[in-house]
Amino acid sequence: MIAELIQIKALLPYFFLIGALSAYIAQKKKGRNPIAWFFIGFFFGILGFSFLFFLPKKKGEKLDLVPAFSYKRISSLNKPWYFLDESHKVIGPVSFDKLLEDFEYSLIHEKTYLWNENMENWKPLEELEEVTFAFKHESIKPLNSI
Repeated sequence: MIAELIQIKALLPYFFLIGALSAYIAQKKKGRNPIAWFFIGFFFGILGFSFLFFLPKKKGEKLDLVPAFSYKRISSLNKPWYFLDESHKVIGPVSFDKLLEDFEYSLIHEKTYLWNENMENWKPLEELEEVTFAFKHESIKPLNSI
């Protein structure tokens, strides 16, 4: 009985090593859960470890190959902007950064009329696709009706 316990104790570092190798390869090479594969390697030893090599790489979320959105790349947004406040007074010119900041502080909203030199007429923010797209991606405040 004692001899068997000594043999098991002697094998524990081996099981930990196989478990650690299984976890490392599972995570780095196969995209799998390293904790689960540690225990599989630990309990099944070299059999669990070798099974890992026959598994295909796990298909996770696809990488977003589109570069991160930046409204600064859209030239029409970088023009000076004007908006009508609650009393229909023209405010501006303001930068798009300031427009975004005013939106975040609720000085403007979806129904606020905006204009810049690329536009023929004043339009509500909710009708300006580039602006609403930029606001959705840049603002921490959600756009309710857009």
